[in-house]
Amino acid sequence: TDFNTEWARSYQQSLSDLSFVIKNGSPAQSGAAQILTANIYQTLVDLYGDIPYSEALKGAIEDGAILTPKYDGAKSIYDDLLVKIDEALANLAKGGALGAEDLIYGGDISKWVKFGNSLKLKILVRQSNLSDPSVATKIKSLVSSASFIEAQDEMARVPFSGGAANNWNPQYGSAESGIGMFYVASKSFTTVLSKLNDSRAGVLFNP
Repeated sequence: TDFNTEWARSYQQSLSDLSFVIKNGSPAQSGAAQILTANIYQTLVDLYGDIPYSEALKGAIEDGAILTPKYDGAKSIYDDLLVKIDEALANLAKGGALGAEDLIYGGDISKWVKFGNSLKLKILVRQSNLSDPSVATKIKSLVSSASFIEAQDEMARVPFSGGAANNWNPQYGSAESGIGMFYVASKSFTTVLSKLNDSRAGVLFNP
């Protein structure tokens, strides 16, 4: 059910809402929604592999009434996400206000640009394992010309307070108020963390 819920929230709920914003929002709103859409698709490919993409979200009659969209391969999705992010950055460059509706960056367009560039870099790094010799050149070109997320306040996240009712990160709420101490570190995982001297061990798990 964990994998089912991840899919349902991302694919069925978030992507369809963002699709509405892309079609009906200002250029800046569309650009931000396009970047979030690319981020979700990239995560879904990482989690599930081949997924519906080119025919996805087209169930409405005016969109073709496609109720059983075909599955696309990871590489083709990654390739198209890079194009979509470029379109998003172009929309952000056209200006327009995001304002208080922007729960992630509070309307700061420059941070959305950094998010878009960082996501492009992440996708290209993923592609570097897919035997495409042109990826290295694309990475070098991007790194030499773009700005990226470099500070904590530039990270793409909704700042949940954690204190007020109904204001927890959903994952935290599920783990802490739902099933409590359900997640336990496996020996194989902690052994790898230990060998790598990975400082995240003390953050991921309580001793």
